[in-house]
Amino acid sequence: MGGRAPAIGLLFLLCAQAWGDISHGPVLGSLSSEGVAIWVRTSEPQAVTAELVALAGGQRLRRQAVTRSARDNTHVFRFSGLQAGTVYHYRVAAGRGVREGRLRTLAGGAAATATRIVFGACYDQARLTREGGAVFRDMARQDAQAVIFLGDLPYASAGRLDELRSGHRLIRGNPWFSALAAEVPIYAIWDDHDFGENDADGSNVYKDEALQAFNEYWPNPPNETRAEAGIYTAFKIDDVEVFLLDTRYHARRDKAAPTLLGARQLRWLCDGLAQSDARYKLIASGVPLASDNRDGWSGDYFHAERDRLFACIAEQGVSGVVMISGDLHRAEVNRFRLGKLFSGGVIYDFTSSPLNARPIARRDPDGGSLVYVHEGEASLFATLTFRPGPGPRGVEFRLISPKRGVIKTLVLDDDDLGMPSRPPSSWRLALLPLAAVLLLAWFMLRRRRG
Repeated sequence: MGGRAPAIGLLFLLCAQAWGDISHGPVLGSLSSEGVAIWVRTSEPQAVTAELVALAGGQRLRRQAVTRSARDNTHVFRFSGLQAGTVYHYRVAAGRGVREGRLRTLAGGAAATATRIVFGACYDQARLTREGGAVFRDMARQDAQAVIFLGDLPYASAGRLDELRSGHRLIRGNPWFSALAAEVPIYAIWDDHDFGENDADGSNVYKDEALQAFNEYWPNPPNETRAEAGIYTAFKIDDVEVFLLDTRYHARRDKAAPTLLGARQLRWLCDGLAQSDARYKLIASGVPLASDNRDGWSGDYFHAERDRLFACIAEQGVSGVVMISGDLHRAEVNRFRLGKLFSGGVIYDFTSSPLNARPIARRDPDGGSLVYVHEGEASLFATLTFRPGPGPRGVEFRLISPKRGVIKTLVLDDDDLGMPSRPPSSWRLALLPLAAVLLLAWFMLRRRRG
């Protein structure tokens, strides 16, 4: 019996190679100037190969792996040593199935052209037949460098491994999602419904099953510095550094010691923002800064942690920080001041949701941080475009509906973001000595009166 088991296993693998196929994918991710990740799933456990060929210069790289049922027959190929700013043809093959496409590595450093990121959250796969994946089709038309999904994709009731796998397979079987993921790098975080039950925090008993499903299906960049479980990581696109947050695994709604990120993740985020050499720092959060739900940054449990994040940005003089978020089932733009009244530090949070789910109206239409709100629509996504110099720099937010096209455009320059884009003009410089004299005179007058 002991000698027959390996032979039976080998026979099964050979049959799978002959009869199997690629069931889902490829999905591109983790694109940089020198590397890329390619995700694929096979219909059976079997050998699968991935190959990259540079269209100029002829560089060729090939990888081979065997998919396993323990990982739901998924695999992520990670290539390194690629040439910057180079177009590659890629080919993934398994059994009778072959999938091909093209990608271009990043140039590295600051971009000469605009950097565009598409983002959104909340896709209820039960609506997929009705909506048909049109939102993914329109996301692919935005000429973007990346897509960031901000959670609740797919929906699950408790975060069990089987239900999450099933939801992932359903969405990835949509031809429009497949076309998007095969040509634009995909990045993802989770929120409550693809982690556990509604408003779930790290006490969810199925959180490690949710973590396994997430790692099986999303080819995010690895985080070698993370000394704990979870999904938070960072990467750069041109002159934008993106920080993908985990607002679930380490969150605790504990009255004595509440936390949204956990101590290590908050320290990682603050240190990463301070040490970043990118002009813009983009924080991707499952829950918005303005959310006062019990699992939100501004709710009863986590508003103190929100203020600590603001303080670490302001005190370390970090500029160019913006946030994108989901969860709300409506679109919002909110603006928060980071420090004292005249500090100049601000952070904008751009929320876009749902990709396809039931819309939810805002309870407080007159929120103090609110700049813009759009509600009542079941399918939305947004783009955030970072404009390089020379000339006016800043960001452009566009809210897009598959049915109605562009709903809202909001353009903010660097001054709006609290990061002056030009030095003071000569007449302003000339006023500085006069301002100093007036300040000294005011101080002396106060002392005399005292």
